[in-house]
Amino acid sequence: MRAALDAAAADLRHCSERAGGLLLVEFETAQGRSEFARVMVRGKADDAVRRCVHEATRSVRFEPTDVQTFTEEYEP
Repeated sequence: MRAALDAAAADLRHCSERAGGLLLVEFETAQGRSEFARVMVRGKADDAVRRCVHEATRSVRFEPTDVQTFTEEYEP
């Protein structure tokens, strides 16, 4: 999962530029799924930033894993 998420990091840093700085993104996985069950921008963010994060992460795929929730920080 880490390698797949790292591949999207440049796009997510671009989203943090649109957000004006630090961007916190919460990721949630589900048992046996190879994509994120939920991706949520933490804190205040406009719709354009939320769309940016969605576009950056919608094609991320990884080996199925256990249920996890974690937050990543992205900066321009």
